[in-house]
Amino acid sequence: MINTNQNNGSNSFDDFFDKLASFDTETTGIDTKKDRIWQAGFTKKGIDTEEVVNPFFRFDEIKKAFEPEDLSIIDFHEKMRESNGAFSRQAYDNNNFGELFYRHHVTQDLSNSLSDTLEKTLGNVARGDVLVLQNHNFENKLIQRGYDDGLVSKTTYQRLQDKMEFLHVDRKGSTLGLLQVPTEVSDAAQRASFIYNTQYLDNIRDQRRTFTRYKNTMNEVVDAYKSAMSRVDRGAIVVEQMDITKALYANAIDLGYMDRNHATIGLNIEFLNDALFDGKVEAHTALSDSKDTIDVFKKTWTMLEELRTGTVSDTTKEILVSLNEKQYGEAHKQFLKSVDGVLNDIDRQGYTKFSRRGSFYAPQRSIYDASTGNISIIDGASVGRNDANKGRISALDTALANIESRYSDHGNASLRAEHIDNIKEAYQQGGIKKAILLSEDMKSKFRTEDLPIAKGVSTDASWWKEKTTLLGKEMNRGTKSGLIVGGLLALGYMAMKDSPEKRSENSYVSQQFYDEQYLGTQFVNFNERNKHYMY
Repeated sequence: MINTNQNNGSNSFDDFFDKLASFDTETTGIDTKKDRIWQAGFTKKGIDTEEVVNPFFRFDEIKKAFEPEDLSIIDFHEKMRESNGAFSRQAYDNNNFGELFYRHHVTQDLSNSLSDTLEKTLGNVARGDVLVLQNHNFENKLIQRGYDDGLVSKTTYQRLQDKMEFLHVDRKGSTLGLLQVPTEVSDAAQRASFIYNTQYLDNIRDQRRTFTRYKNTMNEVVDAYKSAMSRVDRGAIVVEQMDITKALYANAIDLGYMDRNHATIGLNIEFLNDALFDGKVEAHTALSDSKDTIDVFKKTWTMLEELRTGTVSDTTKEILVSLNEKQYGEAHKQFLKSVDGVLNDIDRQGYTKFSRRGSFYAPQRSIYDASTGNISIIDGASVGRNDANKGRISALDTALANIESRYSDHGNASLRAEHIDNIKEAYQQGGIKKAILLSEDMKSKFRTEDLPIAKGVSTDASWWKEKTTLLGKEMNRGTKSGLIVGGLLALGYMAMKDSPEKRSENSYVSQQFYDEQYLGTQFVNFNERNKHYMY
């Protein structure tokens, strides 16, 4: 096993951390079916590289890219500026597109294909590396879409594939994704998400025993990563940073350092940068985001090891207290952005994705293990999903009530209720456009420092002794958990499997074990950062 015990000497992490690498992309949007990579960045010890690539192509009758769009300087600027809403407009104002524009109309050299860009960035990953990604599913789909569209050559794709230890494949072994976490990780992470979404998030089942089960399963995720990384003569191992963050939060909550309702609040890199590194601001370029991901991984991994070994430093304790306090404001920010995302869904397409609290869906997944040559099947699971309408809902009142319900445990409930009422009133008076304007105005005026937040945590033992009811009988929460949890696990998860041929309409949404609470088809912080929140 990899030695990650920090008490064995100051250099005990060196061999492990020296193998760390990270890859990130900047894109024209968040829809992996149509949006493209315009920038890619990669970092590891001794290598920092960033490349831009033309994202605008013409396609032939068989939907293969064959030539770049012939855009004037003005049209190219405008298309990039408006490609990703408020986020791309902010990036434009910050001159994040400067190199892309320079290459387009000054040097007139945007000859790099997506293949070239990937070769110069992700191509630097080596067998034996630990490739840390934030929301690897998104990057995975972008690369796969580029390959399917003919923007990534078969040679480049094969070179990258040969470096990876695990691959997402179909039942026949054909590759569906290059960036795949280890098989045991995928299995444990899905089980953890099932427990969290179908039991812990439900107020009736919000029990200490259930949370402990969730925490233990997230620790299985981390141990599965360690096991995969300990392999001899292996390919590159993909690590999902959200897994490490969730495990850190679960263990911190279990030990009383964080609020029990904060298990998935603040999984994004922007929040973690601020909370872990004293207000560090994310630069939002592919290379800088890759570097940030490495820094966040090192910090969260080290803190997690301390919590699991029981040797928690004073520094870690101080960080956890500060992080916990920041999460109250972060929860309200997520709420505001969720409302905004649902409103924009309704405006743009007439519906939003709808998933009730306590529901869960994960598709069946086949994973190839390069060391063994075996393909393992991770069974799908589904609870509370309405396939008739594919989770779509057009009723704004219902969608907003769902958002309010999902954040009911995070304090400041009256503020959120007032906000929802104001949005409804604006909608009744002036339709969806007026509701969107009000939501944007409220979001722009929101300041975390003005928000009343709880001080301290609420994982005290007395909470578990509060009285509640089950089938009309009064009992404490801990007693109730013992009656319902086991049956739900057996009847819910194992019995509801996907058919082998079933494919998700939006699989980045359905992979809930790498998502935060899903409340619309947009990433919740769409206007500030791609990929880091998924709702």
